Amino acid sequence: MSTPCEKHALLPVVGQSPCAGCEIERLRAENAGLHAQVDTLAERHASSLCEIEALRKDLMDWKEVVAAVKREVPERFTSYARGNAPGHGHSISGVWDDDNGALAGKECAWCKAWNSAMGKVDP
Repeated sequence: MSTPCEKHALLPVVGQSPCAGCEIERLRAENAGLHAQVDTLAERHASSLCEIEALRKDLMDWKEVVAAVKREVPERFTSYARGNAPGHGHSISGVWDDDNGALAGKECAWCKAWNSAMGKVDP
């Protein structure tokens, strides 16, 4: 015959821990740890939702700015119609002309950025 647990004065359960009381304590501690993890994840989730909403608002603000620029630029800059950024007049759209020294034949970063931005937002 088995001896009872000194702490709980209960006999061991066959195939379980030495004492049902000890097993209950272990499970309660594990449950408390899981609840703490859930609380931490819930806080992170709420924080992430706030960050996402702030980013969404920022994106909408920038979309409005780009849309306004797209409406105004074609009226003010003829080079834009040829695929260049405002104020740029490359013979080949977005590529520096031969008279630009070391830049000749290289892609114009400003035109590339401009054309990329213009393709992302409808006016």
